[in-house]
Amino acid sequence: MYVRVRSSVFGEFVRPVLYVFTENETFYAEKMRPLHAHISHIIHVRYGGGMRGGENSAGAWLLHVLKDLYCELFITDGHHHWQNGDDFALSLCPEIPREVNVELQCIRIINERRWSEHGDVSWNLVV
Repeated sequence: MYVRVRSSVFGEFVRPVLYVFTENETFYAEKMRPLHAHISHIIHVRYGGGMRGGENSAGAWLLHVLKDLYCELFITDGHHHWQNGDDFALSLCPEIPREVNVELQCIRIINERRWSEHGDVSWNLVV
């Protein structure tokens, strides 16, 4: 979809937005990586639940693919502890680097009460 933004400060502009309702790991492995997708912003807030028969993923594997996706901004509540589902992501896509290969530079913090009440949300430049 495309979103039109009208601002008294920044003027008017249209930008593409991708919202996908899918299993993230499979979508990355089967669609985004083969197409060399460029994803400028990734939001990692309240990530997880169940996956592949109930194995949980906190989305820690996302930290490993930020460079591969040319990500510029990573927005997160900081809950990236490694779980079984993150191991599954690495086994599904052997191309995922085994180590985090980026640094995050925090540029903004939003108090958890203003977003999800699941920890403060930090906006990080991907360096």
